[in-house]
This record gives sequence, C-alpha cells and structure tokens, in this order.
Amino acid sequence: IGRYISLQARLSGIVETLFAHASSSYVLGVQFRGTDARHDPRRNIPEYDVFAGAISEHLNGLPAASAQSPVIFAASDEHAFIEMLKSRFESVLSFETVREVSQNASAETTGPMGWRMPSFIGQDRDKALEGAILDYAGLCRCNYMIHNFGSLTNAVLLTRPEMGNCLIGDDYEQVMARH
Repeated sequence: IGRYISLQARLSGIVETLFAHASSSYVLGVQFRGTDARHDPRRNIPEYDVFAGAISEHLNGLPAASAQSPVIFAASDEHAFIEMLKSRFESVLSFETVREVSQNASAETTGPMGWRMPSFIGQDRDKALEGAILDYAGLCRCNYMIHNFGSLTNAVLLTRPEMGNCLIGDDYEQVMARH
C-alpha cells in the first residue's frame, strides 16, 4: 500500500504539521474501534480502562532512551475515547475530525449497501473519510500500535508489516496475566 498510494499534498501537510513536534520522540499509535461495532453481536469491544492499562504497561516497559518523551497518537471513531486518553496521558496527538459522540444504538446507521456503519459517516461523509485517511497516515508513522482490530488497523499493518502491535481483544487480560 505504501508504495502505490500517496496522500494529497494538503493531507500530507496536515500530517506533517501534527507530527512535527514528535519527530524525535517514540510514538505509540492507539487505534480504538467502537461506535456501531459495540452493537454487533459478533464483536466484544474492550472498555477504555483496558486500553489505558495496556498503554501504561507499554510505556512503562520502554527502554529509558525511548521513554524520555513518548507521544501517543490516538485514532478512533469515538470522540470520548480520544478525550479519555488526553485526560490520562501527557502527550496525546489526534487529528481534528468528525467522530461519534454517542455510544448508544443511535451511533449506528446503515450504509448504501445495507451494512452497519457509524452514524457520523452519514452526517458528513467527506469529513469522515478524510479523518480515516489522516488516522491511517498517522498510525503508519508510529513505532508501535495498540488496537482492537478493524479495517483501518488492517490497512496500517499491510503498509507497515514490520510494525510491532498489540491486539486488545476479548482475552487480552487473560493473555497478559499469563506473562
């Protein structure tokens, strides 16, 4: 993907501006997929506290050289998740874009193909797509990624298959308890 797809100059500029202050820092990417996925019986969306714990654990485990000024880049379809990270951690970057503000069933709608999608996409498709593209580009610039899986995460890992990552899923706390 990284070889054949490039961002428009305007979007590249937005990414460069956001990451300018983090150029010499260790950047931890955090991608949280919520909204309509919360109401999909096939998925079990982790609580915010599980993510915050994984982030703290990862940052605490960094070697002293990279732990001096780590930065968190946050990508999510939920505004509340971004706000939670900003309230708990020091250096959190995220793009200003349209995100879902509700966590209830009104956070979902159906798209033109009849599939579930977050309702904020229907409110402003262009801005939602731009936000997803910016989040993808930002995550691709990270040193490591903590995520709960989704299409955006797949695209990042296809672009940067060497990137270390941690999947926060149904059994994350059980897996971590064994280590």
